Amino acid sequence: MKSYFLAFLNIYFFLSGACFGQGDNCKVTGRVLTVTGEPIPYATIVTDPLQLGSMSDPNGTFTIERVPFGTFSIQARAIGFMPYSITITVKDTAALNINFTLSPEPHSLDEVVVTGKSEARKIKESGFNVNVIQTKNFSNRTSDLNQVLGTTTGVRIREDGGLGSGFSFSLNGFTSNQVRFFLDEIPMENFGSSLTLNNIPINLADRIEIYKGVVPVWLGSDALGGAINIVTDKKSRNFLDVSYSYGSFNTHRTSVNFAITDSATGLTVRANLFQNYSDNNYWVDVDEVVNGYTITGNKIRVRRFHDTYDSKSAIFEVGLLDKKYVDQLLFGFIASGSDKEIQTGATMERVYGERRQLSSTLMPTFKYQKKNLIVKGLSLSTYASYNFGHDQTIDTATARTYSWNGTIGYKANRGENTLTMYRYSNNLMLATANLSYLISEHHSLVANYTFNRFDRKGHDEIDPTNMRYRHPQVVSKSILGLGYRFDWEEKLTFSVFAKQYLQNGASYYISDKFVADSWKIKELNRQHTGWGLASQWTISRGLKAYASYENSFRLPEGWEYFGDGVNLEGNPHIKTEKSKNFNLGLSYRLNTKLSHKIILEGGFLYRRAKDFIRTQVITITTEVINEAAIEVTGFDADILYEYKNFLRLSLNGTWQNTLSLVQYDGHGNQLESYLTKVPNIPNLFGNADISVQNRKIICSHDQLSLGYRFAFVEEYFLKWEIYGRRDTKLRIPRQTSHAAYISYSLKNGRYNISADCNNIFDAQLYDNFKLQKPGRAFYVKLRYFISKP
Repeated sequence: MKSYFLAFLNIYFFLSGACFGQGDNCKVTGRVLTVTGEPIPYATIVTDPLQLGSMSDPNGTFTIERVPFGTFSIQARAIGFMPYSITITVKDTAALNINFTLSPEPHSLDEVVVTGKSEARKIKESGFNVNVIQTKNFSNRTSDLNQVLGTTTGVRIREDGGLGSGFSFSLNGFTSNQVRFFLDEIPMENFGSSLTLNNIPINLADRIEIYKGVVPVWLGSDALGGAINIVTDKKSRNFLDVSYSYGSFNTHRTSVNFAITDSATGLTVRANLFQNYSDNNYWVDVDEVVNGYTITGNKIRVRRFHDTYDSKSAIFEVGLLDKKYVDQLLFGFIASGSDKEIQTGATMERVYGERRQLSSTLMPTFKYQKKNLIVKGLSLSTYASYNFGHDQTIDTATARTYSWNGTIGYKANRGENTLTMYRYSNNLMLATANLSYLISEHHSLVANYTFNRFDRKGHDEIDPTNMRYRHPQVVSKSILGLGYRFDWEEKLTFSVFAKQYLQNGASYYISDKFVADSWKIKELNRQHTGWGLASQWTISRGLKAYASYENSFRLPEGWEYFGDGVNLEGNPHIKTEKSKNFNLGLSYRLNTKLSHKIILEGGFLYRRAKDFIRTQVITITTEVINEAAIEVTGFDADILYEYKNFLRLSLNGTWQNTLSLVQYDGHGNQLESYLTKVPNIPNLFGNADISVQNRKIICSHDQLSLGYRFAFVEEYFLKWEIYGRRDTKLRIPRQTSHAAYISYSLKNGRYNISADCNNIFDAQLYDNFKLQKPGRAFYVKLRYFISKP
């Protein structure tokens, strides 16, 4: 008998069982797992002294029929793992569920031939520059997806404030929509503003894949410099995961995730429900502003007073799984809504006391997947959705202004920024199909098609005759990708692909603001062809090298053409971004006989982009503009050390240099900014994490975990570094932050309680100029989790 499995060093028990019923024999079921929760296929499970037995399937699941009443020992064995025995007592006929977690044999770690691989390892060895975060290490924390992503190399999350605030995502120098986001390989572009990474709980994800630079063709998008794929738990067919956290600034976060599946019929029901609320009334240090406009020059410490955020979301699916004619057929909907008070403009000098934004999403969805469709090796997956949601900005303050010191001023006109009740619907349609064919063990093909349509319809009851809202705001894009992959005996992986980009639409703009009815139309029709390749080479045992290249394009989004209705102005003249991305890296993995594991990874990146889109501040609002040409050069490194299941230490750092390649202005004069750093982009940052955990603190099935995290970001300038005096320049200062947590679990992870402290030393933290983030904050989380095969 041959076994295919992974050798792991950690030990992690997940044991739950119940035995109810009546009769003269019982059925024993369960799963055999590694210490990291991966299934062990073809393990042997035997009862003693009865010698009744079974073998686990590729998912690690086993069944032993007709076990008689009595007390027996049941043992699980697998090559390369220590055998593990459990004593069971059978008293009635109801099925008894037992899960085994096997730890690797300490004397055979170097000799075990690893032929079965976890999904995370397969992804890491695909040839692309990709990091994989296993989220189970964060499942008891109060973190959202953004906070977890911020712990990996190359990633910077720049937030405007506290919970629910606007944010920009940066990956190796590329920001915002230059990086695409996916949920189970489905683009999240049409999820709406009420459902974003900073309000999705970490419990929703099983792992997170971070693709840097070159993006696989099967993700089917126009990402310019990377992609984030959030993968939910597909292994658990029946589970319940409930959590609630409370913390500083009256913050409440609730999450309920469950799945119920009937193994006989394949009928399944899945739901993810979560809620986020915070007053966001943290202390900030600001310039004193009176009458809404006058800056006195004094610094004052005040609380934010108009920054409440409230959001609720539900993701629901019902359908069939694992049938002969379909692997997955799911109908569902996504419903979410948020109410966000707007405290400031683009900086904290402008204070609002009544302005707010409402957002909602109502989106039906459809999923279909089938492996070995018609012929063996042919697989199809499709997805479609349509978002009926809307957004509204309300700014109706009556001739009133607010100040940080609590005084209220008055002015002649209404509205704190611009008098508006503008309500618009971004009707977003998305359809995607992925077709793959495994030609042989070494050769495979993939084709992907993605269609996305943005159709905004808006109306302002205060200004119903405004022509801006009467003009169509429609733009659509199509992306077709074709790819080929070659695998050679786990020594070499090579992929090559091509993509065709199409965009159609129009934008209307005022050519002269001093001339009435000077509207002009801007055609948005574009077509581009890109291509890329990726390879991974196993140099020696544990040492791997990877390289990838892509000539990529990113088509502007609807909100970049038409604005977001809050602080971002639309730009109808924005151009398609183009970039040549190159990655080169090494990875070394060492497992020792003394239960030590060391992983060293390092990479070099190079980006050369044209018409690079970035955001710049204009008085109290922002706008997107094209930087004609930039060059990004960078390095990142990641070190991970683990000792048994007790100690885990990680350290990572990123350095990136983003230079302007624009040499001349429109009159042929050489610019001083040529070959200088592009402003408002951090260039040096890193993280350090250390955690320890220990079992059997009070009882045999408990675990105590402690952790600490340090984050660092070097200062960077808001405007061009070359102009003006360096000592008087506006800058985002150097940032250092510290966080710690403690977590205690009972019943092998069924009952959990944890406490977090963020920004321990109450430092003044800024991601964006003059937009201060929360100070010291404490959170407590309660979680209940139960799962059955």
